[in-house]
Amino acid sequence: MVDRPPACLQVTLDAIRACATPMALISTATGALYCNVALRDGFGLPAELAVDCSDPQLPGVLHDTIVQWLKAPGEFDNVCRRDVLVDVARGEARAPRWFDIECSPVRIPAEDGRALMLLAHDVTARRVALLSNEALEERRRIASDTNGIVGMWDLSPATMHVALDPALARLFDVDAAQARAGMPLDRLLSSIHDDDRERLISHIHQTVKNEIAFKSRYRLRLSADSVLWVSLAGWPVHDYAGRLIRYTGVAVDVTEGALVIEALQANEARFRTLAESLPQIVWTSGADGVQNYVNQRWIEYTGLGRDAMGLMRVPGVVNPDDIAASHERWLRCMATGERYDTEYRIRHRSGHYRWFRVMAVPVRDESGRIVQWFGTATDVHGERMLQRQRELIAGELEHRIRNLFSLIQAVVVRAMMAQPACRQHVRTIANRIVELSRVYDLGPPSTAPGAKSLRRLILDMFAAYDEPSMPRLSFEGEDIEVTESAAMAISLIIHELTTNAIKYGALCEADGTIKVSLRRSAGRCQFTWKEYGCRQLASGGYKPGFGSRLLSTTVEEQLHGITTRHWESDGLRLTIDMPMEGLMPVLRHG
Repeated sequence: MVDRPPACLQVTLDAIRACATPMALISTATGALYCNVALRDGFGLPAELAVDCSDPQLPGVLHDTIVQWLKAPGEFDNVCRRDVLVDVARGEARAPRWFDIECSPVRIPAEDGRALMLLAHDVTARRVALLSNEALEERRRIASDTNGIVGMWDLSPATMHVALDPALARLFDVDAAQARAGMPLDRLLSSIHDDDRERLISHIHQTVKNEIAFKSRYRLRLSADSVLWVSLAGWPVHDYAGRLIRYTGVAVDVTEGALVIEALQANEARFRTLAESLPQIVWTSGADGVQNYVNQRWIEYTGLGRDAMGLMRVPGVVNPDDIAASHERWLRCMATGERYDTEYRIRHRSGHYRWFRVMAVPVRDESGRIVQWFGTATDVHGERMLQRQRELIAGELEHRIRNLFSLIQAVVVRAMMAQPACRQHVRTIANRIVELSRVYDLGPPSTAPGAKSLRRLILDMFAAYDEPSMPRLSFEGEDIEVTESAAMAISLIIHELTTNAIKYGALCEADGTIKVSLRRSAGRCQFTWKEYGCRQLASGGYKPGFGSRLLSTTVEEQLHGITTRHWESDGLRLTIDMPMEGLMPVLRHG
């Protein structure tokens, strides 16, 4: 039994007992909480009028608050706490209640310690109304953010009763008043399409169990041959104690979207029909790069099934010498979204490897996010082998031409060496033959791989025809780094122009000169060949021969350019306009 309070507090305690408002007196002298019936009932305290402040039966929030105040040093201040949540015992059940708690100091003689008067106001009704308003605002927000809304609903997880608004009640063909009050979920499920009902029920129970947001799409039967596609979305609502009290949500008509999906599925079927008819290996992958489809050509070529799809994932499919570079390129393309284009060897079912050109492009959604990759693998082994044969033939031809120039040089030197007075002329002729041999190389003068300097190429070729004592060929303009194939094409063009100039152009005149210029602007390159001091050739006498046709074909087909010829008073002016894209080296991986 708790000791009685000090005598000086008895009058205050008597007043508290008679008050209908929940009140209590807390004494530091006895460590007891003296409460009236209203506070005892409101907080679900034991039947005794006074209880120990350390009693574990006190509500946690109330107990912690009292202990904190009693331990505070010095004088007590007036304290008010709003919306204190207390889990109140009501017989065997428990229920959340909200209180505003105010505490004021009670002055007593110093020898009797300190005391506090506690006043509690039950504000549960206010809090419930506030929660309802918040739920209403949430539903309004959902409605304003949702197009094609059919209606709104609330679900009680405790009873699995659903409340519907009038629009949704009409759709389910149930009484509006009963729907508003709430009805068992099972009564509404009969309107759900047979193929969707079990899935929807399972989804609802799983969502409530995990207390997470709910979203599902199903078909609602309107008649024997008519359905409405509905997307059901709901969000959990918790009280201030964190307990789930209900779900609130909307039902949205997505029939039009569902029809679009059906159309997409039909397009998917047509795509697969087309993909199966192509001679290439056709494949698709998700945004993560994992392949999810290959056509029949994959099975025929590799001997593997569709369950073993994945060029990079199945061991031995890609040649081990190619896999590192090609995989690095693939990872880069997935990260940047650029087009995937490379070549590597893929193993045939016989065990031999063949070269394939593998290409893939990203498929993006409306926001620009990559959702899929579409790719093909085309057999280019025959082209690779043909190119290798051409390189061997070109190398053999170049070797024979060099030997021929060496033979000519040896014959000239041997024939004229007997004449000492001609030795200087022999040396000059021999050097000229060496320079000519470089001009007649089938490839560019430099054999180093990678980009070539176009300025260096032109100057090297001029060296075979120029006179050291009186330079007759000059170059101006900016230098450009070009690919090996472009360098070879330009070498052929310069050789053809120079040969013509020696035969009947500026170089057949004693004082004739040639100037070559390069200009780059707006993604294009302009190559100009201008002859000066030419007195023999007139525009009317020009008849295109094999060399001219070869020059035009090289410019148009290899460099994708345009050739323009003008015969001016002192010689030929030839201009070639080319896109830089066909000249500049492009970094390739794999």
